[in-house]
Amino acid sequence: MEPLYLKKAFPIKKVKDSFFIVNQEKGTIVTLNEVSFFLWNHLSEKCNEKGLVELLIQEYDVEHDEAKGDINEFLKITLNSGIIEKVK
Repeated sequence: MEPLYLKKAFPIKKVKDSFFIVNQEKGTIVTLNEVSFFLWNHLSEKCNEKGLVELLIQEYDVEHDEAKGDINEFLKITLNSGIIEKVK
């Protein structure tokens, strides 16, 4: 998968253990849990899918297949909502 980056700065609101990112251009709100927010913060380093999987394994001590599945879901949601884009 191509490297990713944050599309631009979005307002982030924390409520209890969740983080809400508002994309006013698309009219979408994305809810992130602690793990998703950890990944979001590392996207600014232009990580690719493999790099995000490795970060998740190191930080949360999960199996490779579980990390890969979580990353795929995270990327699907954040790409579809327009809060990240693929670098071309």
